[in-house]
Amino acid sequence: MTVNPEEKVELTCPTIPVQCYRFDCQYTLPELKASNPDLVESISYTITGATKRSGTGYNASGKLNPGTSTITWKVKDKSGNESTCQSTVTVNKPLLAYIADAKANCKGVEENTVYKGYDPASSLTLKVSVLGGTAPYKYKWSTGATTQSIKVGTGSSCTYKVVITDAKGCTTIAFKYVKVIDVRCGPKNDKVEVCHKDNKGKRNTLCISKKDVASHLNHGDYLGDCPGKNNKRVASPETVVMVEEQPEPLTIQVLGNPAPEYFTLVPQGGSKESLILRVIDAKGQVMETRTNVAATQVIELGRPYRSGMYLVEVVQGQQRFTLKLVKSGY
Repeated sequence: MTVNPEEKVELTCPTIPVQCYRFDCQYTLPELKASNPDLVESISYTITGATKRSGTGYNASGKLNPGTSTITWKVKDKSGNESTCQSTVTVNKPLLAYIADAKANCKGVEENTVYKGYDPASSLTLKVSVLGGTAPYKYKWSTGATTQSIKVGTGSSCTYKVVITDAKGCTTIAFKYVKVIDVRCGPKNDKVEVCHKDNKGKRNTLCISKKDVASHLNHGDYLGDCPGKNNKRVASPETVVMVEEQPEPLTIQVLGNPAPEYFTLVPQGGSKESLILRVIDAKGQVMETRTNVAATQVIELGRPYRSGMYLVEVVQGQQRFTLKLVKSGY
């Protein structure tokens, strides 16, 4: 092939949109464009900034770290001329969210539980907290609400979901399972079941007037049937618009939180599918990622972590569970 020394290779570096953080840190990027590709002898690129690596070819797709990186392409043509151009790529910080455990506004109740038949315990407020990504955030709950918090009542035991979208268009999801217990009793269902503790420490289930419930709860009784029986009545399912029902949601029990040395996580519920685990610190930096974790495996983490707050996201298929951990000082 005869090369005309007056012909040049013109480069067009791609404009790369903000990339939402991925578990595997692998990103597909648009390619470099070059005029007169037949004149190209070699193409190389170097990435600097948050990510440091190099390679050859028009495509710099691959591993990128959160933050801003610069891709510099260098093209040498068959006449020995060199051309360069640059693209900037920004990977958004990991976006995580969690819904803290919540209680109805009265004594004698369990977390994440509402009680049908006793108005002071018939609702609670779920609030989602967000870490990482880029503020401000938008919220969309499975109930249709678009606020950071929602009030939930005694419709049915179910999982509430909220999708969070940050200013860069990146999204994450948080879930919270809320149980509904029917504490109505009596021939007309106009009384309330409480688990009463007598002077000898023995527990007995009582069916009492609504006006007497508060005094019982104030001295240590709690709503519902006493444990050890199989007749606790859970509210019968009713239709709740836009709420996903998951009878066996994935939950994570934490042994030691706050903890001075390490945390022990015990997966419960969910399926047999393996887990993916990601930990980020209060600054949105990824501390570690684990994949292919057995669904029944007890997980220990946090030994090398500094004191502070961390968010752990555990993913199993379409289910996500996020919790807050606090490592205390020695």
